[in-house]
Amino acid sequence: MQFQLGGAAAGVDGVGRRVVLQALKSPVPPPRKPLPARKSRLDPFKDAIEDMLLEEHDAPPGSGRP
Repeated sequence: MQFQLGGAAAGVDGVGRRVVLQALKSPVPPPRKPLPARKSRLDPFKDAIEDMLLEEHDAPPGSGRP
């Protein structure tokens, strides 16, 4: 009986049959899987950026770029 109910609900709501059956089994969704850590696009340039910031910080006032 659950299979027929799940299949009918899936057709009406536009979601998969497995999703409906899981929802009927437990009203609490399963916990999400943690995403793997991604590297920043700036990682290859972080050393150069840090050097530029340190140079700018150590320069006397008023000696910035025009």
